[in-house]
Amino acid sequence: MRGEIAVKAAPGVIDCLSEGFGLVTRHLWVTFFPIGLDVLLYLAPRITAQPLVEQFLASYRQAAAEVGDPSLVVGGADLQTVETFGRTFGEMNFLSFLGWNPAGAVVPSSAGLSTGVGATLTIASAGDFILLLLCVQLVGLFLGCLYLGVLGQLVRDGRANLRRLAERVGSYWLTFLAFILLLVGVALAVSLTIAVLAVVSLSLAAFLSAALTTAAFFIGLFLVIYLFFFTAAVVVGERGPLDGIRSSFQTVRGSFWPSIGLIALTLLIGQGMLVIWWRLAEAPGGVLLGVVGNAYVASGLTAATMYFYRSRALRAVAPPKPVVERGDDASR
Repeated sequence: MRGEIAVKAAPGVIDCLSEGFGLVTRHLWVTFFPIGLDVLLYLAPRITAQPLVEQFLASYRQAAAEVGDPSLVVGGADLQTVETFGRTFGEMNFLSFLGWNPAGAVVPSSAGLSTGVGATLTIASAGDFILLLLCVQLVGLFLGCLYLGVLGQLVRDGRANLRRLAERVGSYWLTFLAFILLLVGVALAVSLTIAVLAVVSLSLAAFLSAALTTAAFFIGLFLVIYLFFFTAAVVVGERGPLDGIRSSFQTVRGSFWPSIGLIALTLLIGQGMLVIWWRLAEAPGGVLLGVVGNAYVASGLTAATMYFYRSRALRAVAPPKPVVERGDDASR
């Protein structure tokens, strides 16, 4: 009929998951990114900061003894909690930070499934530790931009264009770096405020630190939800840091419950499969299965998130044009 309008509904959560895993199945080569990173971490030396952790714990014990209450030293944490966290931190392989950064722009890694075959190196200097961590984060962020950029092209355009990726990857890297610096700036501002208050009153600073620790849980939950599509906004929508944040907020606000459903399923599947990979790693050849399985599942979930964002962000910013069925006027 003339003037009849048909508007295609946005795909649901299950549809997006199906599209995401379907894309990875059609382009299995994208899993080479996470598989390659895991192989690198398996063969490379382990780098730990155990000496630095021991120095920190010694200073913490001394400060706690002088104050008389360990909970006043670090945000209400008791001595046992701090020491347990410190030992875990000290045993961590800092090269694994190639697969983690505050922006979430990463190549997903399952390096924790194996300790690898490389030698263990330790860092005893705080300056060397900071420099190494900075370099690892910058390199890992660049690798994440390559990986996400390829997935973004496949989701948005249906094919990968390496020349286009080479032109845009620097922009992605700078956008994510600006986002990380924004987060670091907020954290430093809060820390500086607590430090200034500590000069005035140690008890007041400890109270504020404990209150912020509690508030951080709720603030973190809010940010996890509303910034969940930030990486997709950058590599699919090709937006800058502030515009990407705004677009992610608009996407969640415009489809809140579907967004919650996707986030919940993504976390459930991701964490649930991680348990399976750990179990597989205990069997002969299980590490290889875990690495390949993690690469496929993580890539599928990432692509699903991008599909979800693409379908909603276009509606939030510029609603799709309706399809008009002309009927008898088709010959005109």
